[in-house]
Amino acid sequence: MTINSTPEHNNDKDEKQVDRQEKIRWNSAKLLENLFDSGQSIDNELNLTKKLKQLPAEVIENFDRTLSEEEILITAVEEARRVIDCDRIIIYSIPESSQGKVIAEAVVPGWTPVLGNIIKDPYLGSKYLEKYQQGYCQAVNNIHQVDITKNEIEPLERLQIQALLIVPIWQKSKLFGLLVAHQCSGIRQWKSTEIKYLEQITTLVRVALERTQLIQEKQKLQQQAESEAQWTKFFNEAIPYIYKCFQEKDILKATVREVRRLLNCDRVVIYGLTQDRYGKVIAESVAIRWTKALGRVIHDPCFEFRYLEKYQNGRVRAIGNIYEAGLSECYLEQLEKLEVKANLVTPILNEGKIFGLLVAHQCSHPRKWEHYEIRWVTHISTQVGFALDNAQLLQQAEQSSLTADYLAHQHNEQKEVFKQQLIAILASSTNTYDRLTQDALSQSESLLEMLQQIGKINDIVKSQADDIDPVQSQKQQQNSQLQHIKKSVNL
Repeated sequence: MTINSTPEHNNDKDEKQVDRQEKIRWNSAKLLENLFDSGQSIDNELNLTKKLKQLPAEVIENFDRTLSEEEILITAVEEARRVIDCDRIIIYSIPESSQGKVIAEAVVPGWTPVLGNIIKDPYLGSKYLEKYQQGYCQAVNNIHQVDITKNEIEPLERLQIQALLIVPIWQKSKLFGLLVAHQCSGIRQWKSTEIKYLEQITTLVRVALERTQLIQEKQKLQQQAESEAQWTKFFNEAIPYIYKCFQEKDILKATVREVRRLLNCDRVVIYGLTQDRYGKVIAESVAIRWTKALGRVIHDPCFEFRYLEKYQNGRVRAIGNIYEAGLSECYLEQLEKLEVKANLVTPILNEGKIFGLLVAHQCSHPRKWEHYEIRWVTHISTQVGFALDNAQLLQQAEQSSLTADYLAHQHNEQKEVFKQQLIAILASSTNTYDRLTQDALSQSESLLEMLQQIGKINDIVKSQADDIDPVQSQKQQQNSQLQHIKKSVNL
């Protein structure tokens, strides 16, 4: 028995065949797509592996050419983004309170740049930071499928982040920062080779940073050695010049001029603290463009209470930024009038007492005073104190010399007056002697004449001795004459 097929039966058969063929074609297409995706994934893996093998030839050479920290970090983010082909690579500084500052970035145009921003990232919290310090890497394939709150995810969404990969950066056994890869175009399955590559990048960063730090330390030591040699030379030139000055004002003037030359700063002043000029600027050397302070009185009511005793004991104060030093408002105002941004203060001691302050001003910008600058300026202020001591001793010696000269002159004048008086006295005595001598001679001549008369009378008396009795009356007459002669002699 023959069964003839009806048209409806043939149509159903044809439709089923067509459906089967469409399904086969769809499955074949899907299989081909999967094979293509697998092949592409394998190709990507091979390409990444190839790039990793090329790491020593390409990336290391780039890091070897870098000299500064900034260049190292820029090279790191650019090389990392180039190899793993993500939308953004950043480096966080050491995070604090779940916030990190972006200090380097490489980003595909079209996505939001974040360089310099401080970002609140849920993966920067303390619990993660402890893991990063132990070398832990954080890979998030889809930020919407992890255990974080809506508030925590919002900062990531604002930066269009869909997936992220975090690798710690070390420097000398300490956590330096975090290298972070962002995928913004969609979710991403981070591969082990990508994680390994970023770890290699962070290793290169660590080596480069340590190398750069060593180079910088070496350069700094060389600069310090050169600066020490230069300051020693300047010191040996400046101090003898200061010691050549014998007057206080000349010593102070030479000091401010030499210190400003050595420090290459904008102004150097000496601030008096003696009773007669307390708080007054008594010497100054200042660059042309800045306000002159000579003669000004700078008053700080807190100064004496807080600092005077410390300066008396040799305290030195270096302020790199006056707005960060806790100075009183009134003192800040006075410094602002002189455009001061930073200052270096050293005491000058004279005879063991505070004479004043040697103060260097930087007006153009804040300034970090180097240790050797502080040390050398302290040495100079000490020598200035000695120079002032010497000047005072010299002044005292000169005063003593002047006093001695005056006394000697007075003595010589008195001696001359005495000499003249003695000569006058002697001259007067000579005249009196001559007069007395003449009188004595005259009296002697008279006496001789009288004696001669007496002799004659005696002769007469002897010749007439026998005739005494007869001539009694004559004898009495002679006696009377003799008495008269004696009286004359006695006169």
